[in-house]
This record gives sequence, structure tokens and C-alpha cells, in this order.
Amino acid sequence: MSKTAVITGGTRGIGLETVRLFAENGYHVVFYGSRKETVDKALAQLDGLEVEGKWTDLTDEEAIRRDFRQIAEIEKVHAERFERFAKFLRENKLFVSDVETGWMCLNCGHVVSAKQAPAKCPVCSHDQGFFIRLELSPYER
Repeated sequence: MSKTAVITGGTRGIGLETVRLFAENGYHVVFYGSRKETVDKALAQLDGLEVEGKWTDLTDEEAIRRDFRQIAEIEKVHAERFERFAKFLRENKLFVSDVETGWMCLNCGHVVSAKQAPAKCPVCSHDQGFFIRLELSPYER
């Protein structure tokens, strides 16, 4: 699950390098520029990184509001998922369940149905710490 950084003025200079730094450190970066040409040029320089460039008139408050609402909706889903994760951790039920539950290895995607996450993934040999309940996986809402 990646974190999101939103950067205005991310098309050149310090802004562009800030976008690169966040993306190279695991963030999904949404950056803004005021012209399509400069955003496209920055995207070409950031090829291969998890970035999204948007061009908009940064004085257009409604456009900015709309984008931040979309980000807020995504972050709300993340917050709800992490609250449930924290609850299981507090209850010592991070890898055990009272009922049959789906467990997914976050390394290889192997899925198993059991009352407890496997001690070791039978496919990739990663330990239990790589397993997550399907309901908490980044692919479920």
C-alpha cells in the first residue's frame, strides 16, 4: 500500500526533484503544473516512477477541490483498513481468526482459506508476516 504525496509546481527545478525523491521512496506522487507542455516534459523525465501529472490553472479553486476530494476518498478507505488492522493487532488476532478466513501472501499473491495464516507461504516461502486477511488486502474495499 503506497502513500500519496501531492506537489504543486512539480514540473521543474526543486519541484521536479521533490517529485522524484518522493516517488523513489515509495510514494505515489500527484504533481501539478500550470501548462500541459511542462507537465508532459516532467512526466517524460520521471518515466518508470509512480507519478501522475496534472495540469490546471492553480487559481481554479474548484478544480483543486475536486482533485483533493478524490484523494480524500482514497485516503478514507486506507484509514478504515488500517483501523481494522490495528484492532486485530490489539486483539492478538493479526494472523488468527475465530472463523475460516481468506489469507493472502503479499509477496506472491497466494490465497488460502483457514483459521490461521500459514507459518510460511507454500509458494514463495515468505514467512507469516507477509500474510494479510483478504478483507484487509489493498485489492479489497
